[in-house]
Amino acid sequence: MLKQFSDLFRGLFEALSDEYVMKSFYAIYSKPQRYTFEKEVLAKECDIPDDKIDVVMEKLKFIATSREVTINGEKRTVYTSNQRHELIAALVLLTEFFYAISGMAGYTLQVCRRSKSYFS
Repeated sequence: MLKQFSDLFRGLFEALSDEYVMKSFYAIYSKPQRYTFEKEVLAKECDIPDDKIDVVMEKLKFIATSREVTINGEKRTVYTSNQRHELIAALVLLTEFFYAISGMAGYTLQVCRRSKSYFS
């Protein structure tokens, strides 16, 4: 079963390995659900060079859907975030993995026993 997801896993990790994608991921996930934005705004917020923003947006398609809109007679592309709780859960599990291999602690499902933040 995992074999069918191998390419998807690899694509996700490759996307998140890009510094600008990771910055954008945090920026988008800090906004309300269904946040709508233009890529130029994200580029400015995350200091993404103009020649990299299209590649970043392509890699972010797992959390941002594009669509064309017309504003004052001008066609523009906007993106809407698709914030997925499953992705956050997966990253939280990976955070625990890195804590465990660093010798700090093991994973626990019991939130009340946590003594460290998930992300810092």
